[in-house]
Amino acid sequence: MRLICGLVRLDGGAADPAVVRAMAAAMTAPGLVPRLALRADGPAALAVLDFQRHHDAAPFDLPTAADGTWIAADARLDEEGDPADAVLRHGLDLPDRLSGDFAVAAWNPGRRELICARDFVGVRPLAWTHRPGSLFAFASLPKGLVASGVAAGVLDMVALGRLLAETYDTGDRTNYRDVFRLRAGCALLVTPQGVREHRAFDPDPERVGRRRIGHADAAAELRHLVEQAVIRRLPAAGPVATQLSGGLDSSAVAVIAARRLREQGRRLHAFSLLPRDWQTTQDKGEQPYIASVLAQEPDIAWTWFHSLPADDPDFGDPDLLPLPLYLGFVDQSASAAARAGADLLLSGAGGDEGPTYNGSNIYAALLRQGRWGALPSALRASSRRDGLSLPRVVVDRLVRPFVPDWAVALRRRLDGRPPPPRDRRSQALELLRPALRGQVAATLSPDAVWRNRPRDRVEMFVKSYVIGRNDHWSTIAARHGVAHSAPLLDRRIVDFVLSLPLERFLADGFARQPYRTAMTGILPESIRTRPDKSAPTPDAMLNVARVKPGLLAQVAALRGSDAAAQVDVDAVAAIIAAAPDLEEASMLARSGAPAPAHWKRMFQALVALSIARRIDRGS
Repeated sequence: MRLICGLVRLDGGAADPAVVRAMAAAMTAPGLVPRLALRADGPAALAVLDFQRHHDAAPFDLPTAADGTWIAADARLDEEGDPADAVLRHGLDLPDRLSGDFAVAAWNPGRRELICARDFVGVRPLAWTHRPGSLFAFASLPKGLVASGVAAGVLDMVALGRLLAETYDTGDRTNYRDVFRLRAGCALLVTPQGVREHRAFDPDPERVGRRRIGHADAAAELRHLVEQAVIRRLPAAGPVATQLSGGLDSSAVAVIAARRLREQGRRLHAFSLLPRDWQTTQDKGEQPYIASVLAQEPDIAWTWFHSLPADDPDFGDPDLLPLPLYLGFVDQSASAAARAGADLLLSGAGGDEGPTYNGSNIYAALLRQGRWGALPSALRASSRRDGLSLPRVVVDRLVRPFVPDWAVALRRRLDGRPPPPRDRRSQALELLRPALRGQVAATLSPDAVWRNRPRDRVEMFVKSYVIGRNDHWSTIAARHGVAHSAPLLDRRIVDFVLSLPLERFLADGFARQPYRTAMTGILPESIRTRPDKSAPTPDAMLNVARVKPGLLAQVAALRGSDAAAQVDVDAVAAIIAAAPDLEEASMLARSGAPAPAHWKRMFQALVALSIARRIDRGS
């Protein structure tokens, strides 16, 4: 793993390398000792931190292009080449022209220009701050800018509040008012006159779904692309680690990596998230599917974790988002990868949006878009696969998606059932005080209506949670000197998936095609043909019950604090108090009964509590 940082004095003064060293030190977690390459000359100073455990003994310095441009790069490129030469060739279009995981900064002393760029889906993080006419600075992690004093580090209350509505920020906000995230697929041009953002990766929706290709050919091509995406990411030496959930995505990554490493006499380390008591309880989560991968590839070195209790969701790290229940496993797996000596942690992230396209209501979308020719055979195949009558399948696939919300609510009332819940965003924002709630709401775009349209498919890779998740997971992994990479978000795979017409995602009665066919002989059949997936934290209710008294104590301690002026801690406390205690949660887990209706708001309450704690801590 590498991280980068640097600054440019826009007023013509000399850059102070001590400030850049302070930025580098702030990004280095305790116990890590990276190599540091730093170059300072006139108004610019750039640095690279190299945390790799397995590297050659060659001198470590910043590369220079033919025109004198020097580069700070955190880059894993798909093709051999020098990032400096790539910047020289492509300039601001670099994010669209270069394939790989990268964040780069390039300073041209002759033109007094700095270019910063990120890969198209933001696998490698990069943040920046700007004082007009005075200074521009960048760092892989926001803490490098704040702890060094380059940025003020004042919390952005609106950005924190948005996490209740979006989980991962889809724009350029960080936790701080004066620190911004360079958007994925974009480049910045920095000159003494100011900062200009250029979106380089910007697929044309008019070209989405235009390719004409049969199912068998699509499956064969996709198989090749997925195999090559995984293989390209494997380092030449040292251990390799991956997350393994038992789903279509991470299982394929694990199998392909394990087989390639076996050919080289190496082993793959795999990490899974399972219920704490999976060995003795009825609900084993994903364990049976994980076991099928391990049986097929018996030399995988496997370790499992249970989800951490939700009482310390961000580990006191100012760069991490307050996301209880989900953050723990990413941190656990990155830590375990580091202990195993791995520099790289693979995951199946991006599969649902890319090669295993999990778009909802595809049948209805085909009908809406006038692509009726594909429907008869697809509906008949679904009927055979699901063991349902054809009329029932037609109603489920083509009628129910078009029933308006008011009709659903009326039917529930006539059946004596409670009304459907209000939209999640409105419920979440109720946990903020009115003033902050209004400010947050004013920054949010209307809830997107996902209809599998070409522009929907493009926006998934341009301005969705996919980008924020990549940024966050890489930030977590950096705590342990490990790089995160998502093979299924390989540029070639994304381009291929965007080229496919919508009907190509259906075949043999299955959705998520042609991937299922492509993975024949790679995935165990129990996974390749599975219709659904378990919750990532099936014992979340038990975990919360175990720490419920502590959570309520945390809320009580926040009453009367500055945080209570922003977050409605009484509403948070009410939701936590209503959650099952340990005895009730254990009984529900043993019986397999569904969670109480109010449990659905628990995640929102825990995020709100985490936001309040962040505000109370002041950083």
